[in-house]
Amino acid sequence: MMNFSLAALVASLFVFSSTLGVQAQYEDYGADAGYGDEYGYGDEYGDEVDDGDVVVITQDNFADIVLKAEFALVEFYAPWCGHCKSLAPEYAQAASELKEIAPNVVIAKVDATVEEELAGEYEIEGFPTLKWFTNGVTSEYDGDRNADGIVSWVKKKTGPPAATVETVEDAEKFFKKKSGVFALFDAFEGPKWESFQEVAKKEPKVEFVQTLSTEAALAMGVESLTYFRDFDDGNMQYDGDWSVESLMEFVKAFKIPRVIPLNQGSDDLIFDSGIDHQVIIFASSDLMEEATRVAADVSKENAGKIIFVSVDTDEKETEQVLEFFSLSPSETATQVMGFKAGSGAKYQFEDEYSVVSLKSFCAKFLAGDLEAFMKSADPPEQNDDPVTVVVGKTFDTIVKDPTKDVLLEVYAPWCGHCKKLIPTYNKLGKRFQKIDSVVIAKMDGTENEHPEVQEERLPAEKIEAGEEVDRSLTGLTKFIKENAVIPYELPRKKSSQTVETHEEL
Repeated sequence: MMNFSLAALVASLFVFSSTLGVQAQYEDYGADAGYGDEYGYGDEYGDEVDDGDVVVITQDNFADIVLKAEFALVEFYAPWCGHCKSLAPEYAQAASELKEIAPNVVIAKVDATVEEELAGEYEIEGFPTLKWFTNGVTSEYDGDRNADGIVSWVKKKTGPPAATVETVEDAEKFFKKKSGVFALFDAFEGPKWESFQEVAKKEPKVEFVQTLSTEAALAMGVESLTYFRDFDDGNMQYDGDWSVESLMEFVKAFKIPRVIPLNQGSDDLIFDSGIDHQVIIFASSDLMEEATRVAADVSKENAGKIIFVSVDTDEKETEQVLEFFSLSPSETATQVMGFKAGSGAKYQFEDEYSVVSLKSFCAKFLAGDLEAFMKSADPPEQNDDPVTVVVGKTFDTIVKDPTKDVLLEVYAPWCGHCKKLIPTYNKLGKRFQKIDSVVIAKMDGTENEHPEVQEERLPAEKIEAGEEVDRSLTGLTKFIKENAVIPYELPRKKSSQTVETHEEL
């Protein structure tokens, strides 16, 4: 038996099933007027922003400017992208600041909708995508998407990972406007200092400051190492060993608030934290304070392991988040879902909301003892049309039937490419209707989920082959013929219909 998917044949069909699509729906909270830049909200990129010191890159000047630079940060954007529009003023501000303090760094942008060859070469799949170049060698940008975050990230990449302060005044000035980790050393050498430097390199979004001045450290209340924070319980003193692992665990545990409200500005904080497990608390405005208190209590013992996110269900912008998690906006009680950012798997919390029950849920979540939740539409009462309808509940019995070869289209009702394919796909279903071993099937990806679609477990070689398949009736027929395991013969038409006969393989 060989089941193969049409998901890669048609653009956008897999958007609700792939890990990228799952995260995007939830992560894109509040982007301009909605949840997806693909709808083209907003004005043209940069209409209201003076790009200033941002260099405009095209295919013609890319090699001379970017590849020959010692360091370059390049934004690939789309003019219609809402997130790109939000980033534009921050990016321009960062470019101006870095021009003064790091003149060997090029800050540039590429319109990926015009420079398609460049976008393809660097595998740009979403907007904005930022790439870092060091003497022409590229890597991913994983810093914050605001001016301070960009400047801090670039400074760490091009200079010492930790800033040095020498006086009380310098220390007070630094931490007056920033949070970060402050450490006192006898000398800028030795095992402790080397561990500190290593952690500073691995945490580009956290400011690290070092000093040899006991006076400056004591004035700031630092005995050895302190994480300065302006949220939750405030500053945290470190009393562990100075191994890289222990320091990393400390920074990871305390760099984010115990509970993060989901809003326009919290996307990066949630999804770029490096923490895969998330617990999302859904509550109305009048229940939010108590719901957050419970979550914050449980968060203490799960710091660095689980991110806790709060969603106000009275906010109109959260409607699609509720829909994504298959939760009711009219529910009066607090609702909870577990979410794994890496795989997009979702887990239902079914107990009465309390500190005890939430602690138990989190323990099972981390241990892998929860069963993933998959939404499913009800199966159709009759399912004998040429194209078989698959829903989440019937995926295993239809798609994984060992006696069948199954071509499955995972589609979205709004998808233009999907709509265009309907007539051809229906003809394909009719063509194979009398072949018992071949099933032509479809599943609405907006209403149904399944682990094998969710986690993209389809054979990679089949996906790669599918990407080059002709979407015509003849092309799809050929694809099935080449990939089906069970032998079959299509019925021949009479000679008067020779054109159709020649199309069959």
